[in-house]
Amino acid sequence: MTVSVVQFGGSNCDRDAVRALQDVGVDAERTWHEDGLPDDP
Repeated sequence: MTVSVVQFGGSNCDRDAVRALQDVGVDAERTWHEDGLPDDP
């Protein structure tokens, strides 16, 4: 399972959130809000 941290224009800490999740072993990625969430395989 991959966690998506949704990124909006002007948002901050999204990179920090992804990094913190990855540091504890979670597969995480940033997703731009207009792109929608990736499909569940």
